Amino acid sequence: MDLRSYDIICFGDEVPGVLAVISAAREYRRRTKLYPRVLLMSKGSLQEGIGGHLVRGGLAYLDRSQVSQELQKSLNLDPFGSPPTIYKEFLQKSGVSAIALDPSKATAALKAMLVQAGVALLGKVEIKSINKEGKKITSIITSKGTVYVAKQFIDATVNGELAQAAGVRKLNGFETFGLPNSELPVTLVFETQGLSVRRLKELDYIYLKRFTRCAIASFVCSIPLF
Repeated sequence: MDLRSYDIICFGDEVPGVLAVISAAREYRRRTKLYPRVLLMSKGSLQEGIGGHLVRGGLAYLDRSQVSQELQKSLNLDPFGSPPTIYKEFLQKSGVSAIALDPSKATAALKAMLVQAGVALLGKVEIKSINKEGKKITSIITSKGTVYVAKQFIDATVNGELAQAAGVRKLNGFETFGLPNSELPVTLVFETQGLSVRRLKELDYIYLKRFTRCAIASFVCSIPLF
């Protein structure tokens, strides 16, 4: 049996989870003066970027909540408040000034932070099964038959894939609010690199005219004839 042991294993590479495993590794070293054995594994190809849907998905947009102007003035806060130090570090190293994120800079920043924390990386991982003691995960068995054992596990996936593989029930939609049939919509993201603002305006105008014609045609067809 191919058995590999770690102190911490993070499955998935969404930014919050990556920052969590970096923080855990740093705190372990701060307390013990030793590097922990930490592994970040993902079903995606980490060669194509680290950072989940923000990086490989090309979203390149940070959904940051702004503080009201009243609170900014009364508490002397920045427009986005006072985020955690680890998040500030990520923003600074990624060159983020507000909400725009360059995927190439973000993956470089995350990789450097992971390497500095001594975190090993493993991509294209498929979970075959999960071993547990009671409700606690003890190891992950991959499709290749390798067993990854750890003291702590972090689920850094969008849909809680590690938790689901461990048998945790997944709630549908906004079931916690009593709305199981309602879900958060997803907007397609288009890459515009190489296009000038003028060309973008021209393309936007073309599509607006097209959709307007379709809407008018649909409205006319729906008028009853007497």
